[in-house]
Amino acid sequence: MRLQYSTMEKTTGAFILLTLLVFLFTVAVVGRGKNWFRKHVSYYATFEEGYNLVSGSRVKLLGADIGSVTKVDLTKSNRVRVKVRVLADYGSRIRADSLAIVESPTVFGSEFISINPGSPKAAGIPPGGTIPTREKKKFSEYLEEYELGEKLENFGKILDNLA
Repeated sequence: MRLQYSTMEKTTGAFILLTLLVFLFTVAVVGRGKNWFRKHVSYYATFEEGYNLVSGSRVKLLGADIGSVTKVDLTKSNRVRVKVRVLADYGSRIRADSLAIVESPTVFGSEFISINPGSPKAAGIPPGGTIPTREKKKFSEYLEEYELGEKLENFGKILDNLA
């Protein structure tokens, strides 16, 4: 006995099949753009403060986006331990003399971890290892560095003289 399908059933089946193919194609295109299908390796970095880092914060190497923060934890010694996941292609550039620094595009922007690659002669840090860190500059340090406090004081005096 042969099964017979009506035109409505054939159309419905074709529509479902086409929808499934479009969905799979979309997942493949988006996944490729977001590096879902590329190999990653994980490293750790420990900071004195969390600097508003959250899971999903970007990780950059020489300004190029190479990964993201996957976990932010407090250690028993009250420091912040951050787990980062980077593309395996860039893992070989993370060396014993590399530095992980929390930066932001502006003074008040969303923070990211910037990794300065070490020298080619330095030993590589194995996956799961800890990247040396340098603490992020505080706003008061920027004021001191650029002598903004003094300049603002002088600006205030100028305004007083104008009034």
